Amino acid sequence: MYVKIFRQIYDSTLADDWRALITFQQLLILANQHGEIDMTQEAIARTTNLPLDLLQAGLLTLMAPDPRSRSKLEEGRRIVLLDSLRPWGWRLVNYAYYRRLASAEDKRAKDRERIAEKRKKNEPVAQCRTPSRQVADVAQAVSSKQEAEVIKNKPAATPRPPVHALIDFFSKQCESMKGIKPVIAGGKDGAIIKAFLKRFDERGARFLITWFLDDPLSDRLGPSIGACFSVTTVNKWLCSDQVPAPESADPVVDQSDKLGQLTKGVQDGLSRVSRVSAAEINDV
Repeated sequence: MYVKIFRQIYDSTLADDWRALITFQQLLILANQHGEIDMTQEAIARTTNLPLDLLQAGLLTLMAPDPRSRSKLEEGRRIVLLDSLRPWGWRLVNYAYYRRLASAEDKRAKDRERIAEKRKKNEPVAQCRTPSRQVADVAQAVSSKQEAEVIKNKPAATPRPPVHALIDFFSKQCESMKGIKPVIAGGKDGAIIKAFLKRFDERGARFLITWFLDDPLSDRLGPSIGACFSVTTVNKWLCSDQVPAPESADPVVDQSDKLGQLTKGVQDGLSRVSRVSAAEINDV
């Protein structure tokens, strides 16, 4: 059976008695995996070819307490009897401890050999790594240049049509002011907003949406685009003080006449929504 003997055995108190030292080395070789030597003195002497008197003297020293031993197990004894009722058969006190040390040392040695072998195999790869890095750098530079050209030549993003922007604005305002997410009726709602934009601009539509959702009217009619841009809602809004001032004053047209014209225009446009064609809805 294979066993590892540590060099420190020659630095311990065991080395003070050469007979004990030789006997202990032979017991290590004869021990099983549990550190046991279930043999008589005579059997050990025959197996190891040691003189019996030398072996007996070594066994006595190994079974004696040693206050200077590194280990305090069994009062420093190196071996103890397997059975107190018979004078032969021994167990190595620290066998399991040193076996674990030997296994750990063997593992480290094997790991070193494995890593060294792996490095040796990878040497050709390591030698060509520098050229590969140069090729990779060139490829990266070309890729970066191409990406910059794509970004440079990328057309500017097309702004969203006012109808879609107003639908988004209505949804966000409903969630913010009412805490609900409205149901959008697709092309029909778009056509309603398009009819409103024929007489008012996008700025006025945003004012109307905010005013409608803040007014009790929205609770009665329900917060929908159809209710927001209905004739009833627009008329009430035009009579309120929430209508935005025009971007530039018109010195010729009287403001009251202009308001009447706008109201009529909105009513005509909204009544037209019910007759809007499928083609116009799909165009939204």
